[in-house]
Amino acid sequence: MDNKSDITYPSRVIFRAFLILLTCIFIECVGSGQSLAGDKILRYRIDSVDTRFTLSRKDISDIVHQAVFLWEKAVGHTIFKEDPQGDIRIDFVYDKRQAVTDSLKIISEDIDDAKSSYNKLMSRYDDILVVVEKKKGAYISDNNSYLTALNDYQTEIDAANNKAFVSRDEFQRFQKKKHCLDLQLIALQVKRSDLQRTVDELNDMVGVIGKIASNHNSQIINYKNTRKDLSGEFDAGRYEMNIYGEKSITIFHVKDREKLVRALAHELGHAQGLKHSKNPDSIMYYLNRSDSIRLLPEDILAMQARCSSN
Repeated sequence: MDNKSDITYPSRVIFRAFLILLTCIFIECVGSGQSLAGDKILRYRIDSVDTRFTLSRKDISDIVHQAVFLWEKAVGHTIFKEDPQGDIRIDFVYDKRQAVTDSLKIISEDIDDAKSSYNKLMSRYDDILVVVEKKKGAYISDNNSYLTALNDYQTEIDAANNKAFVSRDEFQRFQKKKHCLDLQLIALQVKRSDLQRTVDELNDMVGVIGKIASNHNSQIINYKNTRKDLSGEFDAGRYEMNIYGEKSITIFHVKDREKLVRALAHELGHAQGLKHSKNPDSIMYYLNRSDSIRLLPEDILAMQARCSSN
């Protein structure tokens, strides 16, 4: 009897068996709802969100989708998916850095308000200054006219006093001139009072402008001192995997939407295995420095290479 090791099979039998094996593998993949590309999809879930970030879960979900879209557009297929049972947990943890950032926003708003008030007052000051100059010019002109008329009247009175006789008509003319001069003087006093009120308003405004300017300068100093707490290197977010294989993305610091998209895209890049870039404009740079939410060619190539190697 021949030994089993001596048994041989026709090549077509082997080929048919190989096709059956591939078919079985394909059926298994389809049956489990997976594909070769599906093995590269990282599933994430949005977990805890501190309410002090003033972001709803929908807001955060939309922002994460925006960060995901950056990478998926680059590679041309799905590599992330939001899933309530996702392996990667995303948390928003409010710490000192975010508290400082919120303080800076308030101070910045105060500075902007002070600057706006200052500019409005300065505009108003300039308008009132024009009014003062006009009133002052009108007052000086009327006062000069009054002094000229008063001087002429006094000259005529002196001449009349040297006469032995002054007629009734001449006396009435003097009285009429005196009455006109009295009315001019009253009008001048009214104009002078009005001018003084406007000047007082202008002076009061100068005092207010000075206080606003002083407060503005104090707020700028306060802003600079508060900003020192954010100096140096710090994380806007962090991707971690613990000893149990549990993966998480934690966001600590949200300056604005663009910075948050960059931070999430950065940490999602780490989740896919990307390392830090040396280019300050890169999404994968170790500091969230740029305001751009566009991937650089080197970011795209790194993710494409990473996904093709999985």
